[in-house]
Amino acid sequence: MEVLKIIGVLAGLILLAMFVTSMNAYTQKKYKYEIFNWYNLAAAGAGYAFILFGRSWYLESLNINGDILNGIILIVIGVITLGLVVRNNIRKTSLTFELLFSVVQLALYIPAAVVAFYGLLAAAAFFAQTKPVYSINGRG
Repeated sequence: MEVLKIIGVLAGLILLAMFVTSMNAYTQKKYKYEIFNWYNLAAAGAGYAFILFGRSWYLESLNINGDILNGIILIVIGVITLGLVVRNNIRKTSLTFELLFSVVQLALYIPAAVVAFYGLLAAAAFFAQTKPVYSINGRG
């Protein structure tokens, strides 16, 4: 059963990659703009991060009767950032096309932003060249 799950996940990822590349080919041909690009991924990832951290800050402040405005401001910045991604896409494509695909695009960017975040952390750890520290005098 585990093998079927793995095959299903791989098949889903392949279909998703085919969908993204076909959408990019279509929008490139029709509008001279790729709808799934690194700028949109970075902006949407930042927007989702603002919303996530803002929600966390809001709930924490709510529990301790603190200032909830900081969390609300972060959430608003995140929503504005996501709105700017949609606005940029509408400006580069048509309104009807982007309204249909903005939900799909932003939904696909959620897991992509998480994977990109962990990839950046792994790259930072790799390029930092951290090495273990050894104690030579016997004290731990």
